[in-house]
Amino acid sequence: AKSQTEQSSMEEGPTNEEIHKIYTHYIKGHYSEYVSHIASCQGKPRFYKEQLINLYKQQLAEQLKKHGNIDSIKIERVYKSSTNQYANVYIRHFYDKSSSEEVLLQMVYTEKGWKIK
Repeated sequence: AKSQTEQSSMEEGPTNEEIHKIYTHYIKGHYSEYVSHIASCQGKPRFYKEQLINLYKQQLAEQLKKHGNIDSIKIERVYKSSTNQYANVYIRHFYDKSSSEEVLLQMVYTEKGWKIK
């Protein structure tokens, strides 16, 4: 049985504040903090996390090379599954070259709250 607060956190789905806080780690290059919010990393050895950190570093570097720096982000939409266990979060990156692009962040509800899938 889930406690009342767990149930409401699950039903409310990841809040914009939660998403913003987690995703800001990524765009600011705080990869170890970002990776600590990934569900599949829970309880994994350090080398596993370090591989992911390198992957995200490369991913962000490529995005920045292609589009310029990310000035800001906006959480556009959050779609939750009917069971409230999964959420697709659409985030818009605004780049300093005045372009923008939408990215998908998949999230999952765990016993430790909302995490990146």
